[in-house]
Amino acid sequence: MSASNLALFRAAILVWIAWLSGSVLSACTPHPTNLARDGAQNTPGFGPVGGNAGSAGNNAGPGSVGATPGLNNEGGPNIGGLGGEMTGMPSMPVGDDDPSCSAGYPPQEDPSFTRVTTLPESSPEADAMFSQLQLNEKQTLLSGYEDFDWNNGTAFEAAPLPRVNYPTFRMRDGPRGVRGVVNEQSTTFPVAEVRAASFDIDLEERIGAVFAAEMRALRADLLLAPTINVLRHPAWARAQETYGEDPVLIGEIGAAFVRGLQAGPQGMPACVKHYAGNNTDENRGGDNQRGVNAIIDEQNLRENYTRAFQIVIEKSDPACIMAAYNDVNGQPSTENTHLLTNILRKLPSDPERGFGWRGFVLSDWGATLGAGHGQLALNAGLDIEMPNPAAFRELGTANVAAIDRAAKRILNARARFGQLSPAYVQTHGQPQDTSIVNNETHRALTREAEEKGAVLLKNNGVLPLGKSIGELGTPALQSIVFLGPDADIPREAAVAAAHGLGDGGSSQTFPPYRISFLTGVTERATGVTVTQSANVADAVGKTVAIIPVTMAHQDEGEAYGGGGDRDTLTLTTIEPRHWTEQKPTALINAVRAADPNVKIVVLLAVGSAVIMEDWMGSADAIVQTFYPGQEGGRAVANLLFGDINFSGKLPFTIATDAAHYPFFGNTATSVTFEYLHGYRRFEAAGTQPRFWFGHGLSYTTYEYSEPTVLCSSVSASGRLNVEVTVRNLGTVAGEEIVQLYVGYPPGTRGAMHEAPPKELKAFTRVALAPGESKAVQLFVPVRDLRHWGTSGWELSPGEHTVYVGPSADPASLRSAPFTVSN
Repeated sequence: MSASNLALFRAAILVWIAWLSGSVLSACTPHPTNLARDGAQNTPGFGPVGGNAGSAGNNAGPGSVGATPGLNNEGGPNIGGLGGEMTGMPSMPVGDDDPSCSAGYPPQEDPSFTRVTTLPESSPEADAMFSQLQLNEKQTLLSGYEDFDWNNGTAFEAAPLPRVNYPTFRMRDGPRGVRGVVNEQSTTFPVAEVRAASFDIDLEERIGAVFAAEMRALRADLLLAPTINVLRHPAWARAQETYGEDPVLIGEIGAAFVRGLQAGPQGMPACVKHYAGNNTDENRGGDNQRGVNAIIDEQNLRENYTRAFQIVIEKSDPACIMAAYNDVNGQPSTENTHLLTNILRKLPSDPERGFGWRGFVLSDWGATLGAGHGQLALNAGLDIEMPNPAAFRELGTANVAAIDRAAKRILNARARFGQLSPAYVQTHGQPQDTSIVNNETHRALTREAEEKGAVLLKNNGVLPLGKSIGELGTPALQSIVFLGPDADIPREAAVAAAHGLGDGGSSQTFPPYRISFLTGVTERATGVTVTQSANVADAVGKTVAIIPVTMAHQDEGEAYGGGGDRDTLTLTTIEPRHWTEQKPTALINAVRAADPNVKIVVLLAVGSAVIMEDWMGSADAIVQTFYPGQEGGRAVANLLFGDINFSGKLPFTIATDAAHYPFFGNTATSVTFEYLHGYRRFEAAGTQPRFWFGHGLSYTTYEYSEPTVLCSSVSASGRLNVEVTVRNLGTVAGEEIVQLYVGYPPGTRGAMHEAPPKELKAFTRVALAPGESKAVQLFVPVRDLRHWGTSGWELSPGEHTVYVGPSADPASLRSAPFTVSN
């Protein structure tokens, strides 16, 4: 460390200690901050880690010291887990043995722990309205219309109460944009998996704010998003809607979206879904019928399947949570007291170690079990039944106390967002204001999301197109041919067809336009011949053949209207169903056989993992674009031509064999959820996947130093502070996603299971100019190193290991030991 930086650290410590003496240590920020700073250019101790090849220009510049949380700076709010930074913590680097190593982070069950709280226990507006309501009016608040209509949007509304000036409660889905239930247009973003692959907290907050603006323009009141279910198996139909396989990544990105959506005077309420254990679609239940029973032991439930919900609650305080269709441990989610009351609502200091949440619980559509279940659901903690009172119609005078409780929760949440004010009610009744929808700012954000989230899986030197960077690139680019039935996606299409935007279920949107891959590449490929063909022979003699592959609602789509879970994980036999002449595997291999010299680029516009062992050898480059949104064609073209550097990383693990994933069970009546899934499962089993969680190439190479633990001792109420220096070895700028994992002392166990080999705990994006090095700091509250034991969250003291690097691949990570004391 240079003398100047050492002096800076010493000054920073003195300032922080002075600040600390007058601060309340138990206070926490909405989202912890990983700080990045400029480091010495010749930092010793590097090793050959971070082997991405080549480089290309990137619009993002280097970040600054002391990045402000919520702004577009590297080192911003990018820490994972159940912890929080202290309110008012100085935005500056920390030094060795910073006071935070030993104080300031009480355990989760400590009643002094302070999480983000935006929802009031009560409000004057809500109290005033509640005091005027009669019992039948309170009951009206608790469900949708008895005579709802799917075609006119009333299936997504709860009735108004004109006598007291209470407005209609309009609800809209929104994983990739505000869903128009009667064909209203909205800006269509890349699906959630793309945004998770960006590992960009700030980006997702900004996307949430756009959703809020378009909700107000469309006179909607509640967004049924984000989806934060764990992707335990890539065949799940709705994988595209969630944020991947890791509960910390899911929770952090989900919390960012909710913060953006709910922030400020124009914020709108979020309804986080589907709580809990909703991981298959074809047997999920619905239509007031029971679904699959997810058997999840308490340690697994707490650490994997409710953990993302806990993170979102602690760091963004959503207004609403949606109860899922499926059963959990023999009880329907909509009448599961352990889920809806013990875990959601009881205080962290309670023996149940609850989340202390104050919002309202909404049923998924038709998730209740109808007659005879109204009191069970209401008493368990369900507050609104949708789309109609199939169960709640039986409620009456015997349920006054529970009805009052639910009504107050709903009114308090709506009051928090100003939805009970006369001004809101007046605007609510006016025509939609579509001028704000799809403005240039919103369009630019969709491009940015795809550019940051598309993942370069393989590159044998063909990319970037039209230029060379070191050993990479195709400078003598003369001709490009698009092959296969998906050449012109995203495109206009019926719901069930392959349009390249994603599912035709509840996440469907209606964008004003779509830019296809063909259009985007044609616009960008100046002086290059770009053609489209259905014939393999037309690839012969071409410089590059681009083969996009997408799926339709019937391949991976919500289980109604022909949708369902994927039948296979390959591109060889069944999916995509609209590839009727030749499946993608056969086409890719046929092109390679027809011309050994043509460069083949495969674009995977799909929702999750594809096993590619039978065709990846024929491809020179593979890009997981996911479903890229309305600007996808332009964004992907910018990446392919090297105008933007790839920076996305996989939010899930891609196997070499489907048998390496857990049992899926999408047609079973009961499924036992295994404790290990994703990268944890692969590492514990010693199984090498094709691509690890966190994998993603770029056009440059990054090199990591050995990590330094800045705490000689870390206490149970302290924070792990880690520093690592990352260097860009290439000739052009890029953004690297630095990932921090923690491994536990040997023999660490929870109530039921031994701890995984390691778990993601923190991440951040760092922008690096060519040849530049930066020291990056990442922070993890020790309370996030706990596992669920027989008495709640328990910490295993002793020697732990921190791992830092570009992915979960053990071979890519640098490590350092640290000791946790009680």
